This record gives sequence, structure tokens and C-alpha cells, in this order.
Amino acid sequence: MKKNYVFTGGGSGGHTIPALTIFRSLDKNQINVTYYGSYSGIESEIIPKEKIKYRKIFTGKLRRYLTWRHFPDFLKFFLGIAQSTFYLMADRPQVVFSTGGFVSLPVVISAWVLQIKVVIHEQTSRVGLANRIAARFADKVLISFEASRSYFPAHKVEWTGYPLRPSLFTPVNTHFEIQGTDFSLLKLPILLFMGGGNGAKLINDFVNKNFFELIKHHHVVLQCGSMFWNDWRDRVHPHFTAFTFLGNELVELMKMSQVMVARAGAGTVCEVIALQKPAIFIPLKIAQKNEQYHNAIEAKNLIGSEVILEDEFLKITLADFFKHVEQVQTSSKNISKTTPHDATSRIVKYL
Repeated sequence: MKKNYVFTGGGSGGHTIPALTIFRSLDKNQINVTYYGSYSGIESEIIPKEKIKYRKIFTGKLRRYLTWRHFPDFLKFFLGIAQSTFYLMADRPQVVFSTGGFVSLPVVISAWVLQIKVVIHEQTSRVGLANRIAARFADKVLISFEASRSYFPAHKVEWTGYPLRPSLFTPVNTHFEIQGTDFSLLKLPILLFMGGGNGAKLINDFVNKNFFELIKHHHVVLQCGSMFWNDWRDRVHPHFTAFTFLGNELVELMKMSQVMVARAGAGTVCEVIALQKPAIFIPLKIAQKNEQYHNAIEAKNLIGSEVILEDEFLKITLADFFKHVEQVQTSSKNISKTTPHDATSRIVKYL
């Protein structure tokens, strides 16, 4: 008889992709998975495409500043707990697995009330508020970075690492197209700008400002984000490709790129470290506890990545940018090649 698991987590690709990686590694002959997510978060687009049963719940953000939105958020949060309790009683899972984000909190609390085992995974080196609260109700806390250990009760914590997509370690597959670009035919080296699924305005603005200089010697690929797609959808040039969100093609782009310029979300950083690719990170300034900066420093220490703060990047000249490109390529050549740990199998073991 199959076991029933509930997965939850979302609000960004950083919470959703790890859950999806774990799901794909489970034995589907033994386990049924139902995913609890938000009504409109990125997980509501990604998860149903995998033919996973998806339940929508309300969630309210826990804001650390005074705003009238506290009241509707408060109501949504408790409505989410009520919904989760009802769904969990219907689905009867043996385990709830959470990858964080505020959508996961109502589910974790409901599971604790119903005495269902809860396992959470923290992706970042500096822990988000949602998982800090969720840890109080969890049976086990799995972490990607040893630096996260101090944020959780010692008896609950286990280091596993970040669950990496298996496609990171397969030979490069160039046979795909994005917005009419056939990547098997490219002659120029790829300069990949990644702003995340929601995009990064300062990265988009840099590419726009320096567009014709950047494409002289590179094929520029820009993850502009869904919010900014209308600004880029009609930009056509044989040395340029823009997109909002990709699946396996994004992994292939990372492997093919000469240099990556990206935000420093935990998933991106861990994948860059695993690939040992030359990368320039621009940490999100407003990230909780400056977590993206600390993620980027992990990559700098391990594989020689460059880290440029937002305020510095806003003022950077094209000449200085290309100095960073040259520097990070030089640094990456001096990195000793290592085999990344198999975090995915470690996490599956606990489930």
C-alpha cells in the first residue's frame, strides 16, 4: 500500500525547485505526493505541470514593519491553517515535507496539531523567518549550509546539503531553442544574466544600458523575469535571447555559459558551486538578514566567485564589469575540481 506525503513551500523558485527535485527522486510506486501551495505563487504554475495533485491554500506574509496589511494577512494566515487542517485530515499523510516560504507555515502548524511528522529543509545560510518559526513544530530540520545550524534546536538539525538537480551532472545538451534561438548553432560565448523568476530590475537596466557593447563579443541571455517580460519580448537580435522562467533548459544554459551574472539565492549559489562555473553575484540588498550576501561569500570562498554589492553595481562602468568577468574566469581556473555531495539522496532517506 502506498504512503501519502504532503509537500509544501513556495513564494519563489528558491523554495519550489528543491521540493520538485526531491519529488522527482522519490519512488512513485511507493509514495503518493500532494502539494500544498498558494493561489498565485510561482509554485502554482510549476507544480501542476508535473502532474502532482495541488491544493491551494491562503497564506499571509509576516511583515516586520507597520502596515495596514497586517490585518488581512492575519486573517489569511488563520484561514490557511483551517484549510490545511481540513485537507490533511482528508489526505492522511505520514509525513509533511516543507521547503519554507510563508505558504508552508499554516501547513506545518496544522500537521503539528494533527500529530503528523514534519520534516523541513532550509536552503540558505541565514535562515528565513518562516523556517525559524516552522522549526518549533518540526520533527527534523535539514540544512544546506553548516552556518545554518545555530538557528535551530541542536537535537533536530541534520546537515544534508542542497538538493541539486541530476541534470547538472549530465553532459551538456545544446539541442534546444528559446524564443527562436537554436543554442546548438551559437558561435559566440554565452554571457548569462539571471535575475530569478521575478526578475531583477538593476540587472535588466544594466543589460539595456550596455546592450550593443555586450553583444559585440557575446551571445547575451537574460532572465528578465515575468514582471518585466513586456520590456523585452520584442527585443530581437541574433546575439540576444530573453526569457522569464525555464526548466531543464536553464541548467543547460548554466553549463554552457562562459560567465554567469546572477542574484545569490541559495539554489543558484549551490548550483554554481556544484558546476564550479565562473560567476558574478549581485546579492539582493533587502534579503532577510542579508542572506544572499552570505550565500555569495560561500561561493567566493569555495570557487572564487566575484561579489558586487547592489550599490556598487548601480554605478559600475562597462570597463569595470569586464574586469570582473576576466577576474572570475582566472579565479575559476585555479579551483581544484571536487565531486559535490549527494544531498538529494540524503533528504530522501529521511522521508
